[in-house]
Amino acid sequence: RRAPPRWSRFDEVAGWPPVNPTPFASKGHGASRTLVSIRVSASVAESYRGLRPDLTLPTGTIVAAFHTDAKTGAPGPVYVMEREADRWKYSALDADGRTSEHGLALCDRCHAESPTSGLFGLPR
Repeated sequence: RRAPPRWSRFDEVAGWPPVNPTPFASKGHGASRTLVSIRVSASVAESYRGLRPDLTLPTGTIVAAFHTDAKTGAPGPVYVMEREADRWKYSALDADGRTSEHGLALCDRCHAESPTSGLFGLPR
């Protein structure tokens, strides 16, 4: 069986600086077993840090949640949201950037309940 393809922008996005100064415990992905660093398109980094309910990020925006194991520090999954017109496209990746289609319907369902255009933002 062939390995799933690698997301073409993985290395680029992994190189972006996190918008959160320190990783935080995940309240959704991995339920506090993982720490999260969020990386976003540079053009919207400040907007993301100050999310508010009326904010809609532009088409082409990427938001990526890089997870690490809270105990071992081992790299974990990466969850990506890409803004397409009036909706988000979700991708689930392993620590090496290989794609997975597992559970993506759950992404849409959970993020539909967010207070800010599909986003939950940083801990306050």
